[in-house]
Amino acid sequence: MTKPYLIYTIFILLLSQHLSNAIKDTFSRISDSLFTNIQCVPHAYGDFNADKRVDILCVDESAKIMKIWLAQEKEPLFSLYKNISIGNEIVNIVPGDFTGDSVMDLLVTYKSDDYLKMSFFQGQKNSKYTNDLLPEKKINLELLDQPFVSDFNGDGKLDIMLSVVNDAPGFYFFDMNGTILKMDSFNIGSDIKLKKGFSHSITDVNNDYKQDLILTGENDQNKIIFNILVNNEKTNQYETFDSYSVPDDNLIYGQSLFADFDSDGHFEHLLPSCNSKDCSKPIIFIRKLNKWNEVPIDFGQYRFIPPEDSNKLWGNSISVKAGDYNLNGYLDLMIVLEDKKSQNSPKDKYAVLMKNIPSDIHNVSSTFNRTFKMDQHITSLFSYSNVVQASFFDLYDDGYLDILLVLEEKSQNSENIYRTIALKNDYYDDVYFVKVMVIPGLCNVARCPFKSLPYGLNYPGALVKIETTSSEFQRVVMYATQLSQSSYMALQLPYTIFGLGSTPNFVEHFTVGILDYNEKITGLSKEWHQIIPNSQLVISPYPRYNPYSWKMQLFITPSKNILITGIALGSTMVCLIIMIGLLQFREKKMDEKERKIESQRFHFDGL
Repeated sequence: MTKPYLIYTIFILLLSQHLSNAIKDTFSRISDSLFTNIQCVPHAYGDFNADKRVDILCVDESAKIMKIWLAQEKEPLFSLYKNISIGNEIVNIVPGDFTGDSVMDLLVTYKSDDYLKMSFFQGQKNSKYTNDLLPEKKINLELLDQPFVSDFNGDGKLDIMLSVVNDAPGFYFFDMNGTILKMDSFNIGSDIKLKKGFSHSITDVNNDYKQDLILTGENDQNKIIFNILVNNEKTNQYETFDSYSVPDDNLIYGQSLFADFDSDGHFEHLLPSCNSKDCSKPIIFIRKLNKWNEVPIDFGQYRFIPPEDSNKLWGNSISVKAGDYNLNGYLDLMIVLEDKKSQNSPKDKYAVLMKNIPSDIHNVSSTFNRTFKMDQHITSLFSYSNVVQASFFDLYDDGYLDILLVLEEKSQNSENIYRTIALKNDYYDDVYFVKVMVIPGLCNVARCPFKSLPYGLNYPGALVKIETTSSEFQRVVMYATQLSQSSYMALQLPYTIFGLGSTPNFVEHFTVGILDYNEKITGLSKEWHQIIPNSQLVISPYPRYNPYSWKMQLFITPSKNILITGIALGSTMVCLIIMIGLLQFREKKMDEKERKIESQRFHFDGL
């Protein structure tokens, strides 16, 4: 074969391999030997025992028993640690440090007659460096809605915003003994009427690295209003900064989501909706630059699950999860959709990934220039037609977002059971990321309960921004809020993963912002420079009042390029050794042949 034909053949082989990988399924089922059959519905994620592995907090099919599944290094990936009976129907679980001892506590919300109530489980370390929960404490408050949790006053402990029966919405906190108290000098104002059944959010609307509140309320006509509250350092109060209404009062709306969907360093408001009770026409709105934009999405034969058909265990409202599964720098969407054409009863339900791509519809009046497209190549997701819940989870701690699916099945007694399975992210392209986890910063290593930083201790409200340059020499800015929501099965992870695409450049600027309380509530931030890609960062803002002393731990996750380079180098070395060996063997044979010829040659000099 001549040289041009050889080059052409190699090119065709490489092209066919690239195309086959391009249409390859991105996810694959993790076997039961690796991922134990978890028979429950996840309600929250967090590192319960501070071992740098995120655990699962879930509820069984009776909705009255909370299960704690601990992540572990050996197979299987999770093991059951404890079952805790609540006795009532559980609707929400929030993990975090409520008492300020750097040990994870659990706040459980359950139904009680016509209202909601809470139980508090205070965490306590034992001699084996694991978390032992103290006995349950019933909280004598009747609630109208699920709690909204964050560090509202900047003291490093988690606080709670509650809508208590016969009282105005207010802020509460736990003391060191686990007793709940009300912040009498801290309120949201009597002019805001909160909307029941909708989650509230934390974000940064004015880019000052201070958390702002987005409260879902309603006006006198029961129409949804979103209220933006910012902290006033002079009065130490959250005060109304702005408010706006939904795009159309005649639509049915789901849970809001605030994130930076176009990677411009500013948050957008995503709002899923339906045109009718049967959700025959699903719509996603995104608000940017004070204007609502209907995102052009082709849902095909699928629709949102109608809220009236939803089950108590996996939520009763339209919910969307966001995560950059292909690490290209743009957040994708994970949605559970129902097949309108299904003849089964109930109708088939699938977890669908919507890829974030540039919009090819150029609308001069639109302020959002991207859209979401259903990824049909992920056939593994369409293998399960009984999905009721889907969420992202980094199972192998490698920066790639895997998927947890909850399947609704029938037992031998024809009762509904719920089983959680896992799909591993096998994305082909070698891309880069930065994984960030901000912890409360209430202790240093020597004084922390487990003699190490409390990894994964859920800390809502921390703000993280990165700035870098893409391979096309474009400026990239990404902004995120850690654990921006805490109710209605938000299922957010205690860390943030920023996808950098195929850009191996250093992250030029990396900034973390938190609230701090020192006589008054202020926003503090610190910036680091030249962060290595494919690294996992743990930020400990200790002491909180002094950003210059904040510590960053950096863990490197080797890129696939390193493995490929190592394999190529090793293969080259093996080939060279073989070639050298063959040449040496050939040289020895030729030397031996020459010696034989020389020995048989007639020497005239000897006559």
